[in-house]
Amino acid sequence: MVVGVSMHISNVSSYAGVAALQGKQHAESTQGADFILDVEEARDPVAAVMAAYDLRAIAPAEIDQLVDELRAAGHPMDENLLMLSSRGAAFRSHLADMVGGVYDPHQRVDLVAQAEDQLALERRFEDPTDSIERFLDFLLAHDQGEAPDAGALQQRLLHESMMRQMIGANPAS
Repeated sequence: MVVGVSMHISNVSSYAGVAALQGKQHAESTQGADFILDVEEARDPVAAVMAAYDLRAIAPAEIDQLVDELRAAGHPMDENLLMLSSRGAAFRSHLADMVGGVYDPHQRVDLVAQAEDQLALERRFEDPTDSIERFLDFLLAHDQGEAPDAGALQQRLLHESMMRQMIGANPAS
């Protein structure tokens, strides 16, 4: 009976030792909160770029910057990016030059609401809606609401990092 108890204690201490070794192996990759951000960006660089913007309050000048960052992150110049760029300052300023009027490239707009309004208008006139529906889906898939506050984001990442360290999670899984 004593042998069985010592075997059980030995197994528990072995598991604890393995967990401690795994923690040491991954210690350099779990220091601080930055590793979580690196994992997220490696997983989906487009999502990482989109997360930095508030799609419900974004200026056309920022839309141009967003398009450039998405292209740099590897997003193809597809229908969604073309529709996004048509709402940017470069395109809107050309449009204002052609039709006249005052244009402010720093006036914030709600991209999601604009796409929803355009969809409603196209439905009302029985126009094809496939393109705007795909664009709205793209926006909604990346809509984070307000852009994250840097301090709050750092706190969340730090908390997640500490939780991963406590449970001995492998950041690659």
